[in-house]
Amino acid sequence: MLFELTNEQRRCFAISETEKDWKLITLSPNRFDTYDTYAYITPECRIKKVICVGEDTYFEYGLDEKCSIDKTKTMILPKTDKGKPVKLTVASVMKKPYVGMSITFCRNNVSVVNQTAQREYYNSVYSGEGPMSLPEFENWVKTWCRETTAENLKDVTTFANVKKAHIKYKEADYFRYRINRRLWGYGRILLDFGQMRKNKIPFWDIFAGVPLCVAVYHIVSEKPDVSVYDLRGLPTLPPQMIMDNAFYYGEYEIIGGEPVCLDDFDLPVHYGKSIAINDNRLMYQCGKTFFSLDNADEIERGYRHNGIGFNLHVSLPVLVSCIKEKSNQPYWDQNMPYTYEDLRNPRNKELLEKIKKQFDINQKG
Repeated sequence: MLFELTNEQRRCFAISETEKDWKLITLSPNRFDTYDTYAYITPECRIKKVICVGEDTYFEYGLDEKCSIDKTKTMILPKTDKGKPVKLTVASVMKKPYVGMSITFCRNNVSVVNQTAQREYYNSVYSGEGPMSLPEFENWVKTWCRETTAENLKDVTTFANVKKAHIKYKEADYFRYRINRRLWGYGRILLDFGQMRKNKIPFWDIFAGVPLCVAVYHIVSEKPDVSVYDLRGLPTLPPQMIMDNAFYYGEYEIIGGEPVCLDDFDLPVHYGKSIAINDNRLMYQCGKTFFSLDNADEIERGYRHNGIGFNLHVSLPVLVSCIKEKSNQPYWDQNMPYTYEDLRNPRNKELLEKIKKQFDINQKG
């Protein structure tokens, strides 16, 4: 194996340790795999851990699957009498539910996740410090473990024992999120488009999952208990669209709520042709404002701005720069699709004015 965490290193991530009597086997790769996959099996014939290692890849996560082993093959056994055994392969093992804490490194991103609770403890997207290669990842792990304090160990252990839960949230809620294991960021839910779907409120429904519009405040804190009162009046990054998963499973923690005035926020703008078959309308969506024009042409293409994911578009270096400069220009200066395809970007000011004129938005209010 190119690389494997030691048990001492696993403790720093609250990842389950391996035992001396566990058997390590190599799994047959999928056709296009760029990494090798291994499984640890206990003497009681339970698959307890899977590790994938490549030149720019490292996955380690827990399983708890019963298996049978003979001289020619290893089979994953069904959990019920109605199921059928399947051969232990990369494809079959990837379909099984992950359990416990996992660590994933792939192409400049590291994440540490409680798979049982579906909550993320750390993601280098927020901290802006992801390694690029497997050797860099090895050094990153060493640094993480060297800098781990007793308080950090207690924190990650507590996180590893969190159970899966479904959290209720609503528009105008404030929330906190982890930037890294020592720093916190804060934000607010502005709009719940999932509720707009449910209540049949017209809007341009071009988003995956349950979409929320959220704003991230200009604040980085070592305190996990910043109050709603402290957040009032702080500027925010440009509000963005995100799926609700991190709220639903409690990863982004709700800390309070109060009425919100949407006019105080520069909400995302979505513009373009309808994606529905046999619908030739031109669409404009901003917050709860929705307009359409029949048989009208786009002034310019590429501004649907409907990309939506599980994580916030925010990194520590950019957030710190925005706070320092008291401006969102560092956010707009990122060469990312979610910034240059955004009609609110200052570089798109003239285009946005033309689009508003096309829909007579200034006159409609």
